[in-house]
Amino acid sequence: MDKKSEAAIDSRTGSILLAGKEGGICWQLKLGEHPREEPSRGAHPRGEHSGPQEPELILVIVAHCPEKPLLHWGVAYTPPWASAYEKCPSGWVLPPPIIRPPETVDCRDGLAVQTPMIEAGESGLFSITITIPTSLNIRQILFVLYFPQSHTWDNNQQQDYIIPLPARSDIPLLLTLAASQQGEAPLIQSIVGRILAYESRKHWEMGMRLEFIGHLLDEFEPTESVLSLLEIYLQYAAQGHLPWRRHYDRQTYILAPKILRLAEKISELLLAWRPRFLPIWRRMLGNLPSSGRNLQDIGLAIRLKILECKDHQIRIIYDPFVSDFHQKLHNASGPEDVAICRAYLAFLDSGGDINQFYQSLWQAGLAKEERLDNGQKVFIPLLDLYGDCRSIRHLPTYDAQKAQATRKVFDELLILLEKFFGGMEIEEAIALVKPQADSGLWQKLQNLLALKEKQKAHGSSPPAFFEAICSLAELRLELRSRILHSSLTSDDLRKFLHLDLALGNYAKALAASLLNALSSTDSLDRSHHHLIESLFSCFDLLDLLILHLSADAPPEAEIPLIQQHLRQWLERGKRCGIKQQTQKEESAEDWYLEGKAILARLGHVIQTQARSRIALYQPKAELLGRLLEISPKVWQTFSEESLRHDWLFYLSRLLTLARHTLRQIAGWSATEVLVPGRVQGKVARLDELSSLPSSSLLGEAPLILLLEHLRGDEDIPEGIAAMISRIARDRLSHFGIRAREQGVVWICLEEEADYQKLKQYEGAWIELLADEDQIQVTTIDPPSPLAHPAAGKVKSRGFSLPVVSRAGALTLVYPEQYELSTVGPKAYQLRLLRERLCGQVQVPDSIAVPFGVFELLLQANPKASSEYRKITDSLARGEESVAAADSSQLGKQLEALRKLIESLDISQDYCLRLRQAVQERLGPNVPLILRSSSNAEDLESYSAAGLYESYPGVHLEDLPRFLKKVWASQWSLRAVTNRLRAGIPHQDVHLAVLIQELILADYAFVVHTHYPLASAGSQALSESRDQLYIELVQGLGESLVGGSEGQGYQLLYERSSGELKRIGFATKGWRWVIGADGLPVRVVSDYSNDLLCLEKDKWAPLIRQVALISIMIEAAWGNQPQDIEGVIKDGKIFIVQTRPQQIFKATDIIHKP
Repeated sequence: MDKKSEAAIDSRTGSILLAGKEGGICWQLKLGEHPREEPSRGAHPRGEHSGPQEPELILVIVAHCPEKPLLHWGVAYTPPWASAYEKCPSGWVLPPPIIRPPETVDCRDGLAVQTPMIEAGESGLFSITITIPTSLNIRQILFVLYFPQSHTWDNNQQQDYIIPLPARSDIPLLLTLAASQQGEAPLIQSIVGRILAYESRKHWEMGMRLEFIGHLLDEFEPTESVLSLLEIYLQYAAQGHLPWRRHYDRQTYILAPKILRLAEKISELLLAWRPRFLPIWRRMLGNLPSSGRNLQDIGLAIRLKILECKDHQIRIIYDPFVSDFHQKLHNASGPEDVAICRAYLAFLDSGGDINQFYQSLWQAGLAKEERLDNGQKVFIPLLDLYGDCRSIRHLPTYDAQKAQATRKVFDELLILLEKFFGGMEIEEAIALVKPQADSGLWQKLQNLLALKEKQKAHGSSPPAFFEAICSLAELRLELRSRILHSSLTSDDLRKFLHLDLALGNYAKALAASLLNALSSTDSLDRSHHHLIESLFSCFDLLDLLILHLSADAPPEAEIPLIQQHLRQWLERGKRCGIKQQTQKEESAEDWYLEGKAILARLGHVIQTQARSRIALYQPKAELLGRLLEISPKVWQTFSEESLRHDWLFYLSRLLTLARHTLRQIAGWSATEVLVPGRVQGKVARLDELSSLPSSSLLGEAPLILLLEHLRGDEDIPEGIAAMISRIARDRLSHFGIRAREQGVVWICLEEEADYQKLKQYEGAWIELLADEDQIQVTTIDPPSPLAHPAAGKVKSRGFSLPVVSRAGALTLVYPEQYELSTVGPKAYQLRLLRERLCGQVQVPDSIAVPFGVFELLLQANPKASSEYRKITDSLARGEESVAAADSSQLGKQLEALRKLIESLDISQDYCLRLRQAVQERLGPNVPLILRSSSNAEDLESYSAAGLYESYPGVHLEDLPRFLKKVWASQWSLRAVTNRLRAGIPHQDVHLAVLIQELILADYAFVVHTHYPLASAGSQALSESRDQLYIELVQGLGESLVGGSEGQGYQLLYERSSGELKRIGFATKGWRWVIGADGLPVRVVSDYSNDLLCLEKDKWAPLIRQVALISIMIEAAWGNQPQDIEGVIKDGKIFIVQTRPQQIFKATDIIHKP
């Protein structure tokens, strides 16, 4: 199919669902945007009618032909009880009149119609459009082309052309997948369309599917999205989840050469594209049955063994089960045969216990578990789900006299089946690479085999396991280097890949055994010394598993730095004698805390990778599974099962064990209360907070949300009483401050079991008390429908906004001129800092664009001003409704406002004066940060933390553009929503812009001079007043206040004693810095030699100075608690902002219906 044919696809509006091409035909299927109002050409042949607003499919077919053709076509229906592509009744059926284009006529055979195609604008191109209401349940369009001038036919080489149509219920999935693929949507739609058309032919077997996948790999350029889709299809095919036809054999000796050809194709592509997509290439190769060995010889051996089984049955015993199994092996052998053979052997070994047969099948997913009315558990085999050619309809029978002979035959058959369908054994994989291995590699491989034999002879102990896993990791890293960088042929590359897969599988088996051994003893019953021993074993194994993760593919940027930090931390612990301690000692507390941070950071990386894998695979697996009518059990757990065979799963298990052991030693709780309080509400589970506005949960306030994922930069919708997440964020982030302002309890549960316990309350009403590091849950009766809480709403304390004095001209203001009425609290506080603590505190210099300048610029743009007033007046009329903030209409209005502001013209004269003033005041090449300074933020009773945008790393020439961006941020959805809840009219809010020198910080910090966690039942407010709480991160402050994943360093300073204590180490994976081009850039954080990870005498003087400066600032503000932001550069401390700290007593955060 050439480019002209593809370009000729009809341009009618509609969302594309599927596309495809075959021979000289290409087609595209869309969902019509304007449904048919009423039927015009007849009724459905079954008597159904197309009603108003009926969704319709628009099919466009384009043919590249030497003459004008007639489309000779029919349809196929799928009744509700039939499999979509296996049991379509009777093939061709006359299309109903309602879908026939003009000039369509019936054919004499009564099964098809003919419609003339029309010229498509290019010579030799012809097209036709067919509109199909989804209610007709048509699932295939079948056609051939007839050329009346030459009296010839194009019937696709006697196969007919088939276009699959999705079921109505599958259309939303297709639309969602297309939206998620962005620029690659046409590729994915085309591949899915090709797969469905291919499967529609109803007679394919595994070998043909493997050849088809090879053709797709040739045709489409590899991308992550394309390869993941093909990997899913390959796995469905290789594991026998797709339908088969009786008259096509899937015998192993016939299948073997096709497996090898696809394996060679994958190796060729890996050679061309390495190191890109290495994990996907590896998994695709791993999905092929043992493609590295001589499969044809094994296939023939299985054939002979099948005949021996048959002969054995005839001569020795007649068992209908054996007869069924023999027939299945002969016609359609698959990976499931390994499990069936094992189950039969378990049956024989148990003396004919049918429950053992069921149990073995159930463990392999070939039986389902059910309970009878009397509570008895039974297993139901699923051996008849594959169609007639692979059904096993009889259960095995037992003959004690013949059991031994029968077992011998099936033992030998199992070995052959495992060789064909299972992973390659290490010995075989090593022998395969002998010609390509140099002497050094060969010696290492022989040492590994000797170690394996030694384990077999003398049994395995944990040290032996560690030695073997370490040896395997070193070998696999060397293999990775050869796979990615050596000059190899595709055949050699395939052999090395198979060796790596075999080594990896062996390492996973050893790791699983070691994990089971470490988990087997109850930690509660062990002494402190044994717990310490177990902890060191966990971290030693963690180090080795990270190596194996890195051996699979080049690791994420964070992984090597985490591993380096881990090794230094372990070595420090051994030097300090922690491994020899017999009881918990105070001196080891910091070491434990640092270990906790390492685990948390690694956990973030693993969860991020797992989420990315799930997001990449699961939507495609579900879509393909539904369209191909695969069992839901298969596609619903596709990603989960895939991850279970990945090193991420083993690392996750080990992290859970290490955290548990560490908490046992240190005496910590698995609960972290970030915002305490007592609330009542209905428990609901949500994937993430940002999806609540579109959720059916909205309006069911108050809600206690169990969040699967929390970004940390979301808005908190009204009606939330509490949030419970799995990963903690910074307490002093803007998100954390908003949670406290809105009175929303915020808890992090580190233990999976604790999180699962709370899931049991989903849908129930509870009272939740969160106090320091513990929570209490009590079920309560639902409130009356008229009772509604104030949960999630900012508490109005009767505050008023500062009076605003607008500038009468386009002007600038210098720090010594800052007034509350002209530049707002944020900028004004900087002036007060300079005056009240003159010479004692360093404050970056700045210039402000005062209130009124924006309005003057708006007036100078009359057209924009008129549109601005029109939209803001409309917003003002809806201010009484907070719910309006969730409407799509509001979102469109706000987007229009922001675009309007960013498109304003600023006079050249003002731009020139602005640049000159900044250059003269701050210097010619000083990096800048632009920040809002509104009259509705940084107030004593309303902080508005993070509502308006800041822009670091702004160049002098870009000042006007970013000035407009700050003004535009007044109309973000978050800012508007928050003002609505606080009862602040939009027209009363004004923005000045602070242009400040950007300090290229080594560290950024936030200090709350009043410990922010005092709550009901915890320490008294007067006692917490003695403590300053500090959070600190590497680089610029955005990663701290922006709530990015992980936490910063957490420190407490006691005024009365002067004691400074670390209570948490940093876990953030990234920090923000200013790059060589002067723009902000995100780089990986390295804590292995960070100042705050060293001995206390190295960092305490600097942090104590931060605390003392903060106390000075608080005193200068009349001992009013302060929320202070600052940075550290080359040991110097700069204060960039101070504002009143929001203080909440226990009564502020109690919500009841």
